[in-house]
Formats: sequence, C-alpha cells, structure tokens
Amino acid sequence: MLTALSIRHFTLVDSLDIEFGNGLTVITGETGAGKSLLVDALGQLLGDRADTRWVRSGAERATISGTFNLKNNPVAQAWLGERSLDEGHDCLLRRVLMAEGGSKAWINGQPATLQDLRELGDLLVDLHAQHEHQSLLRRDTQRALLDGFGGHTALAAEVSALARHWREQHSALERLQQHAGEASAREELLRFQLQELEKLSPEPGEFEALSEQQKALANAEALLEAAEIARALCEGDDDIAASRLLVQARQALERLPHRPPALEDARALLETAAIHLNEATDALNDFRDGFEADPAALAALDKRLDRYHELSRKHRVPADALCALQQRLRDELASLDASETRLETLQQSLAAARAQFDEAAGKLSKARTKTAKTLAKAVNALLADVGLPNARIEVAMEALPVKTPDSRGAEDIDLLVQTNPGMPVDRLSKIASGGELSRISLAINVVTAQSHTVSTLIFDEVDVGIGGQTASQVGHLLRELGKQAQVLCVTHQPQVAACGHQHLQVSKAASADSTVSAIDALEGRAREEELARMLGGKTITDKTRAHARELLESA
Repeated sequence: MLTALSIRHFTLVDSLDIEFGNGLTVITGETGAGKSLLVDALGQLLGDRADTRWVRSGAERATISGTFNLKNNPVAQAWLGERSLDEGHDCLLRRVLMAEGGSKAWINGQPATLQDLRELGDLLVDLHAQHEHQSLLRRDTQRALLDGFGGHTALAAEVSALARHWREQHSALERLQQHAGEASAREELLRFQLQELEKLSPEPGEFEALSEQQKALANAEALLEAAEIARALCEGDDDIAASRLLVQARQALERLPHRPPALEDARALLETAAIHLNEATDALNDFRDGFEADPAALAALDKRLDRYHELSRKHRVPADALCALQQRLRDELASLDASETRLETLQQSLAAARAQFDEAAGKLSKARTKTAKTLAKAVNALLADVGLPNARIEVAMEALPVKTPDSRGAEDIDLLVQTNPGMPVDRLSKIASGGELSRISLAINVVTAQSHTVSTLIFDEVDVGIGGQTASQVGHLLRELGKQAQVLCVTHQPQVAACGHQHLQVSKAASADSTVSAIDALEGRAREEELARMLGGKTITDKTRAHARELLESA
C-alpha cells in the first residue's frame, strides 16, 4: 500500500508531503483546484511518459517520491527480489522530471528505466479511470481476475508452464528436423570416407616409421658402401687405419719414463678414443652382416606410402594426421546416429507434453466456465448499487486455436457489457464511458476483493453522473472495498466523501504572479464544513451542516 507521497514543483504544487493510511481515502476540492493532481503525480511516478508541462513554471525540475509497504504484496516483493532491489517490506520510488525535457527514475535508490517503473507500478497500483493504468481493459487482467476469484491461479500457472515446456520441446524438434536432410547426406559421405580410411587402417606413428624404412631400403647400396668404407678406415689392413694410428700414438706416450700431467691426460683420452673406436667398428660390422636388400619389401612400402599420400591430399590433412581424422569421422558418425535416436525421443516427449497440457487446460476450462457464471452473477447484482441498474456483464470464453498449446489455456477471457436493454453486448473498452467503466470496475473489484494482488486501488471520476442514494451506495461499496485493499477516490459527491476513513481536501490559492495548490487532511469540524460546501455550494447554512453531520454518522 501507498504510505507516503512527496511532491516538489509539480504543476500547481510547490511542496507537498502526504501520508496515507489503510481503508478508503477520499480526495475532494472545488472545481479547478486540482483534485486529480495526486493521480497525475502517481502516474508519473509509475512510468507515464514525461512531459515538460508537469514541471512548475520557473522550476528546473519536478520531483515525485512515493513509499510503499509491500508486506501484503508478495508478487511485488518477488519482482524486486529477482532484480536484487528488495529492501524488506518498504519500497521507495523516485522520479525527477526535467524542465528542458527527459526524466530520471530510481527504485530503492538504484537507477531504473521507465519500463521498470511500469512493470512494478502494475503490481503496486491499479488506477480505475480513463488512464493508462486502467488494467481492467486488458484481457490478461480480466483472465487473472477470473482465475483469482475462482481459486484457479495455481492451475493457470501450471497450464502456462506446460505450454512453455511444449514450446521448448517443439523448438528443439524443429531445429533437429531442419538439419535432418543435411545430416542424411553428411552421414552417407562419412560412411564412404571411413570405408577408405578403414581399408588403409592407419596406425599412430606408422607413417613416420614407414618413411624411415623406405629411406633405408631405397639407399641400400649407398648405405652398405658407406658402412664398409667407415669400417675399413677404423680397422683395416692399411697402415692408416684409425685403430693402428691410435695404438701408435698411445705407445709413443707410454714409452716416456716420465709424463707431465698434460701428456698423461692426452694418453688417457687416446685410450678412451680407442674404446669408442672399437665400439663403432663393432656397430659397422653388425650393420654389414645384418643388412639385406629386399626389393619386394621396398615395393610394398612404396605402395602403402603412396596410399597415405593419396588420402592425405584428398582430405587435405597431413599424412601423419589420417589416424586422428579416422577417429573424428567415427565420432561424428556416432553423433549422427545419436541424433536419430534424439529425434525419436523428442517426438515422444512432444506428444507427452501435449497430452499433459490438454489434460490441465481441460480442467482449467471447466473451472473457468463455472466461475464465469458465478462472477457475472455477483457483479450484475451490484451494478444497480453503483448507478447502472440496466447494465449487465458477461464473462465470455473465447476458444483459442488448438494447433499449439497457449500459455493462456484453451481459451481467453473477455469481459463484455451491455449498458442498457436493446444495446449491443461488446467489450468494455468499446461500450463503457469513463464514468461507467469506473463504476463497473468498482463492482468487479468489490466482488473480487479477496483475490486482489495489487494493494492500492485508485478511482478517479467514479461518481460521474450519479447522486443521491446511488452515490451513497457507491460510497459504502468503496468503504467496504477498503477493508480488503487501500482505496483512494477522487470525488465530488458528498455521499461518497462521507464514507472515507481519511479525507484530503485540495485547495488553490492565487496571487498576482502565481497559483499554488495545497492538500490538507480534514477531521472533525473541518470535515463537516467541506461536506457542507459540497452539499450547498458557496452558501453554507446550518441545514447543510446538519446534513453533513448526518452523512458522516450514516457512513
């Protein structure tokens, strides 16, 4: 509920601070005093389009701040919590309108967009008038009212969730089916490519090993000749063989009776060199003895390496990467096979989701049909009390296309009205005038009060075109509604004003260079005087004062 409103430099207001209580608050004042300025200020606070005309002449900016208590509004609390804007049960909205154009907004001290204000505002305040916040004209509001009144909110939420689940499954299936044709062609190509690779059957590291073997076999004679020359130079019959020369060099040093350290080191190195030379000679002998030239093996190696190079060029990968390519193709083919299984699973899941939706939507349709009659009957019984004795409403159930599940269920809700016998039955927005719409809204809100999620209701011009006993009945209905929610009502009917738990009077004072509106909370004698003014105009008599007291006592 709205607990406080602070206004600075807004149209005719210079500075204004108001506190609001529970129940019904009535706002009265002379014609032209600006009774609707609170409604206008709240509209700006809740995200109405900014307009420089709202900024008081001579001021740089207009500021509106409102404090709301959300203790009994869990939906608004959840909205704030989802955006990390919650600060307990209190919520502070602030908006600044600039004289040069544009505006800024804050929610609990954090910068906010106009869309944020509008979304949150729809959860905080419902304005019943010819106003942007008139939610009763929206079919989603009408549907929510019917479901709330009948206690179907949980079932409606389940139906919406099932519809969303079906759409998700359907989208996934469509994406999979779109790729099904491409997948089939891809699968055929993969099987052909794998058949070629599996015929080659490449192994990790095989290409490098085969290349080395090929080099060895292709250079057999040159390798053998080089090995023989090296062996002869190391250990041959020639006097210049390395082994003989090492022996001679070592003996020359060993014959010395005394060797300095440098020569001893040289002798030791020659001895080590002789050992390595013997080992090299043994390796050369082993290579010569074990070497066999094999033309057939070389031909087989050439053929296999040619196939490696052929597939390497075909697949545009290095020859030594063919083994990894083969595994990737196997994995992709397995993935395509899994997609076929996934397709079947999704088709089954989609059918199951549709069946679940149809079952829940069917239950909701039956419940709504029963509740629609009850709601219409209850509202029609109150229309005479709000000055519409010949009007009646109908709750129409418009079937939705059955092709795809809809989050609204199997039908949408439309409130229809007939204002007089013989007149057509049509939507509220097409038939009802501003005053009629406000009074119809009042009757509906009284009937559905127990299911309200918005905790503050504002009625502007609710008593247009009525008076006497009807105005008194409207006032009592508003007071009754105030037991379930906070109600603010701008009125010019004393019978309605007398029913308020709180009475605010708007007045206007003019000077040579400015005009200022003020709002005062009235109690006791001051309230009697205001009601007397509303009853008798400028001339207030004892008789009108007595009538005013009578209205207050009867309220």
